Amino acid sequence: MLIIQSGAGLAFTLFALQIGSSIFRATSDQIIRRTEINIRTIIICAIYEKTLKLSGQSSIKFTQGKILNLINIDAEKIAMAIQGFAGAYATPIQIAVAIYLLGQLLGYSVWAGAGTLFFALLIQAGMIGFFVKYQRLFLSFGDKRLKALREMLYGIKIIKFRALEEFFFDRITTIRNGQIKALKNYYIVQVFFVGIIQVIPVLMPIVAFIAFSLSNGSITAPIIFPALSLFNILFQPLLVFPGSLVSVVLAKVSWDRIRDFILAEEAEPRVESTFENTPDAPKDAAIQLSNATTKEENALFHLRHITTSIKKGSLVAIVGPVGSGKSSFLSGIIGEMRCIDGSMNIFGTLAYCSQQAWILTETIQGNILFNNSLDKTRMDAVIEASCLTNDLQQFPAGKMTQIGEKGVNLSGGQKARVSLARAMYQDCDTYLLDDPISALDAHVGADVFKLSIKQMLKDKTVILVTHQLHFLPEVDHVIVMDNGTIAEQGKFKDLVAKDGVLANMMKHYKLDDDEDKPIESKLKKTAAVVEDTGADKNGNIIVEEDRNLGAVEGKTYWSYVVACGGYSYLVVVAITAILAQASHLLTDLWLSWWTSNMYPNLTADQYLRIYTGLGGIQVFFSLALNAAVLVGGYRSAHYYHSAALKRIIAAPMSFFDSQPVGRILNRMSKDVESIDQAIWILLFLTIIATTGLISIVVLMAYVLPYMLLIVVPLIVLYFYIIKYYQNANRELKRLESVQRSPLYAHISESLAGIATVKAFRVEKRFVQRQRTLMDLSNTPSMLKLLGSVWVNMRIELLASIVVLTLVLIGSYSDIHSSQIGIALTYAIGLTGLINLLLMAFSQLDAEMNAVERLDVYGNDLPQEAPRSYDTDPASDSWPTKGAITIKNLEIRYESRPDFAVIKNLSLNIRPGEKIGVVGRTGSGKSTLMTTLFRIIEPSLGNIELDGIDISKLGLKTLRSRLQIIPQEPVLFTGTIRANLDVESKFEDASIWDVLERIGIKEYVTGLPEKLEAPVSENGENLSVGQRQLISLGRAILMQPIVLVMDEATASVDAEADKLIQQSIKTHFAHATVLSIAHRLNTIVDFDRVLVLQDGEMVEFDSPHILLGRSESLFSQLADATGAANAQLLREIASKKAASSAQK
Repeated sequence: MLIIQSGAGLAFTLFALQIGSSIFRATSDQIIRRTEINIRTIIICAIYEKTLKLSGQSSIKFTQGKILNLINIDAEKIAMAIQGFAGAYATPIQIAVAIYLLGQLLGYSVWAGAGTLFFALLIQAGMIGFFVKYQRLFLSFGDKRLKALREMLYGIKIIKFRALEEFFFDRITTIRNGQIKALKNYYIVQVFFVGIIQVIPVLMPIVAFIAFSLSNGSITAPIIFPALSLFNILFQPLLVFPGSLVSVVLAKVSWDRIRDFILAEEAEPRVESTFENTPDAPKDAAIQLSNATTKEENALFHLRHITTSIKKGSLVAIVGPVGSGKSSFLSGIIGEMRCIDGSMNIFGTLAYCSQQAWILTETIQGNILFNNSLDKTRMDAVIEASCLTNDLQQFPAGKMTQIGEKGVNLSGGQKARVSLARAMYQDCDTYLLDDPISALDAHVGADVFKLSIKQMLKDKTVILVTHQLHFLPEVDHVIVMDNGTIAEQGKFKDLVAKDGVLANMMKHYKLDDDEDKPIESKLKKTAAVVEDTGADKNGNIIVEEDRNLGAVEGKTYWSYVVACGGYSYLVVVAITAILAQASHLLTDLWLSWWTSNMYPNLTADQYLRIYTGLGGIQVFFSLALNAAVLVGGYRSAHYYHSAALKRIIAAPMSFFDSQPVGRILNRMSKDVESIDQAIWILLFLTIIATTGLISIVVLMAYVLPYMLLIVVPLIVLYFYIIKYYQNANRELKRLESVQRSPLYAHISESLAGIATVKAFRVEKRFVQRQRTLMDLSNTPSMLKLLGSVWVNMRIELLASIVVLTLVLIGSYSDIHSSQIGIALTYAIGLTGLINLLLMAFSQLDAEMNAVERLDVYGNDLPQEAPRSYDTDPASDSWPTKGAITIKNLEIRYESRPDFAVIKNLSLNIRPGEKIGVVGRTGSGKSTLMTTLFRIIEPSLGNIELDGIDISKLGLKTLRSRLQIIPQEPVLFTGTIRANLDVESKFEDASIWDVLERIGIKEYVTGLPEKLEAPVSENGENLSVGQRQLISLGRAILMQPIVLVMDEATASVDAEADKLIQQSIKTHFAHATVLSIAHRLNTIVDFDRVLVLQDGEMVEFDSPHILLGRSESLFSQLADATGAANAQLLREIASKKAASSAQK
């Protein structure tokens, strides 16, 4: 005890206590942070697993954007609350001990200061309700923003085709403005909340000392400075507890959102029936449906009273008009539509091939394997059966060619065949094939039907949805759907003979299995290059995510300053920060001077008034600093999102082809959230800690100048350690951001193909993949945690050395106790201040990675040509004719400058001509059409439209005057009206007239909401055929001078096909029409046919002339369809020629 009572003993005892505190705190922090990571991992994994179990109804309620927000933001909020909760649990003990010790010094006067604290805590508790309100609003708008953004990214090609960039920019920006408004209100509450934290440390000691002075207490150094240290201890709950409580309450908001999701209705598990538990089922049944009725909320369609029995090993075709329920029939079997009446019994395993092929961002082989082990013999067999052999021989890297997101670098036919190959590679009992042949030309379709369905799957049960009615004689059983019910079923010959629904359908479809054999069947086998994206010579299209190395550059910090307000912001923040800290230091110095009676002419009352006035000045500048930083944070939140979105939407298609959607969403969600809610407060804390440290150095220099001999070297060492740590922490943060992208890409991709995943019952494989990616993304996080523990121990050791030195000097010097007291008070707080600076600046430096990454999007993304020029012609003056002239056109992709996709193409298209464009996959058909819209820019040559070089026009001017009906129709969330008339230009009467023309007026009229009937995400509550008809209706409404059709009738039945062809003749009679076609019957009555081969024009003339030349490829192709059909094609072409001659 004698040693402890000496100056040196007290000094070393204090040093030992501080070191012990550091060790315990480091251990606690490590446990807490590990728990955070584990909890976040558990939540994300639970969300992902739940996603794979959602029912169709729940999938509509919980959109993909909302699910991504639950993973990105809500899981993080809950994890962060663990640290907040852990920081608050010791608060009651801390308050009780501090008040007790203060009572020993100040007596009952302590309750004046403590009462101020409790009153502040009550006010802050009352503010929590506002935090919850605005956080809920913020997250709700965030869900909508991510949903709209994701939809935009998946539909970006059609958005560019239709020049709707401004519309979608405004749509997302409107949602973002709502989110920013919620954020602004959140910030306002935060100003007052943080303001209380800043004010109370000043008011607590002032009120207590005033009470102590008024009770005739003596203001002396032995009382004042221990009291100041204890007030600092008492202040810690105010600093930690309210913030912790807010984080816990906000986590509760997130937890409620996640709970609602976790408790959402799940799809009924598909149970493989056995004949033991279904004794009424025939013993040879593969699927038994008995009076089955399905229904989903918000679905515009449902199945009713379906009864059928499908035999094992049989080939069953499902046919019917557009929207009759063919795809829904398969969806019901795989469990995507809920059976609300009757029964469905499935005997054996299922494989599923969706109508719109779901392609993984993988190699072709990886897509076929679908996480199965490689069996080379079976792999070769399915490739052969799906007619991919020739394509793979010509691909840059064969079957190891990487496929971009959603199969962006494959043609529609290639995607369909890869999807079919995947299904066949799985050794299942029953195969559900949703119209995979419609995307193929007739020759390849016939080969696929023969090699895949008739041969490779001959011993399997196959249910084939198809519009190709000429295959029906070869199937065992035909089911005809109409309006959600089975209109009739049986053998093909029997149904045709009874002159029912099928017989009527056949009248619109010439039954000749040689009909519509494709032009490709006689064309030279051209290179099946990866379509329309320009994969490199190794077959890679997805580029690695960029990641900066080294220190965050000064220009990144300056970028943030500019976003916050530029020089004026910097000046205001600097001045208020300096004045706030200076007034704080002066307040405490004045207290020191008061205790030493430095100014004997002043009375105690005067000392007290000046002390109170200095405290008021400190409060004012502290609040001003808080407000300035928050205003800057609000401005930056608006700036970075807007700048990034503006350049993303104006980026060329090559950017979207090489960047997974998940990667872009990662930046526009997680990085934007960092700017919204993290960087501003980290900047504020960094400023507070930095000015606090400077004040300590100034105070040391004033009180004990020779202490600088120790402090300055320690500060140098401190900054060296910080620099060493920062380099690692910064790179780990960057790596964390990059490692997170594959995880989000996998989740986003899984959401898009969830029906296929569930149908194949490979949920466990996808969950395992998600967990592997989760572990990889957690590795940098764990290393960051260990790094922070490492650096905290060393920094706190340096701070403890400063305190030890100061106490030793104070014990053996004649410096006035008031000066030693204030110096020691500041020095004891040095550890906390250094830790605050370390935490704040290290996290700020790491979070600036978000600014760095968004700056890349906001400043460095490649951009398309300008949207418009002052010299662009007015909308009513161009184009008026539709004459197209192509001169010496050559097109190369940047990634493959050695390969020309289009070579030296020159041709003239007269106004109003109908041009058929044919050629094998990779011959340049789609490339030529996208070049007309300047989605791809020519390498050489030019295209003129009505005499104007389109390269001299603004992109919006050009694209808005053209229209396209794509092979894969794209609809957006909204209503039927909004999808027909996106920009609300037309009256209801015009829209209803168009619906009647395209044959779905009766269907829309039957919907409760009619034109306002909801269209779900990606239009999934409509059939593909219905989506295609809406795309046609959109084009009819716009009445373009030039119309491009990219195999637009592939997903519709013969009657709808006929309607579309008639629409072209009627509604686009005066328009120039360019139609990419696989089937001869769709273009034989066109004015001319362009045959492309290997990127070159090999024929370009009228069908009549080409069919009259025996050496013509087009004529040979007609002959290859069979003598009867060839004669019919020639008759149609001849009539067309005669009609044209008369005109």
